[in-house]
Amino acid sequence: MFRRLTFKTNIIREYSLYLLYGIYGVFVTYPLIFLSVYVYKFGGIIATALIYAASAFSIGIAPIFISPLSDKTGFRIKYSNIFILLGSLLMLLSISLKDFVLPILIIASALLQVGQPLFISYETERNKNVGSSVGKFYIFINLGYLFGSLLFGLIISYFGFESTTIIFSLAGIVISIVFLRVKEERIYVKNPKKMSIIKALFSSKLSSLIYSSMVIVPALFFSIVPAYYVYFLNGNVLDWGIVNFTSTLTSVIASIYVGKIVDKIGVKKTLLVGSIYYPIYYLTLLFYPNQFIFAFLYSLPFWLFIWIPLYSYSAQISEVYERATFVSNMNFLIGIFRSFGGILGGLIVMFFDIYTFFILSILLSVLFPIFIKIYNDKGN
Repeated sequence: MFRRLTFKTNIIREYSLYLLYGIYGVFVTYPLIFLSVYVYKFGGIIATALIYAASAFSIGIAPIFISPLSDKTGFRIKYSNIFILLGSLLMLLSISLKDFVLPILIIASALLQVGQPLFISYETERNKNVGSSVGKFYIFINLGYLFGSLLFGLIISYFGFESTTIIFSLAGIVISIVFLRVKEERIYVKNPKKMSIIKALFSSKLSSLIYSSMVIVPALFFSIVPAYYVYFLNGNVLDWGIVNFTSTLTSVIASIYVGKIVDKIGVKKTLLVGSIYYPIYYLTLLFYPNQFIFAFLYSLPFWLFIWIPLYSYSAQISEVYERATFVSNMNFLIGIFRSFGGILGGLIVMFFDIYTFFILSILLSVLFPIFIKIYNDKGN
């Protein structure tokens, strides 16, 4: 009887966490996907790129300050919910402090993103096949992105950004408090090694730095893609939400398979598979700039062939008692390169034009895989 009760409790806890991952995906969709459309109205393409870069950097660095504490205590889910609560409160505050709305939104999105490396740490600690674990997490967070893209697109279209922010914030506060009550299964009680923020920042291996630089290639376009769709291809915000809905649907389906591919062929080869897509992506948009082709290409989930192996790699090279530190460190590197790619993409469009942007992006997307292939061939 006791064993059956324990089994049921574990099942309830597991499905509660899957639900939390999905809801979390809904919440991070709002500041990540729609913020740049909001910014473009006030500052143009360079402001959009700079906000993307600032947001990417803050999202990368915020978990670094929490991961040593998470490693020390063994708590992952609890700290994730605490920062969902803090991020939601800040989003609500942005309504009354309109002069500071952009920096507040950036900080809020960074606090919300603390959850991602902690959730990945929790999942990979419980499975030797870390690629499949990361893939499983991305299934549920992408389900959240799926509904968030459509939901926020509809709400913004009918009620505007201010009302959407209020709805978003209040829901986040309630949900984070509810999930704080979920009992977390910790693998260990005390970390045998003392981790610090300084150690977290300098725990990167050269291979982590090299592999994560691949993020620059998609980040070139990620920084301007909402503005590109709405203002260059003459789409609207609701259409942009639907495009993201379609893209995320394919990502939900592909996530677990990409994770299994990582476990089967390894991180290096999976990264190279992902890198093949981007020269084709940029080349096609250069010659065929229309909404349908853009939506089709954007829906192909090749970004997963970069993100999942990177997070899997950080889990593979770390022990469970330092997992959050290493995953957060990879998250930080991804944030750095996303930020750099975003600024670079915005500057190219600002000082040249969209055609020059695509030509240079094609060139960079060809050079990066060659660079990584050479690095791998040297036995690294």
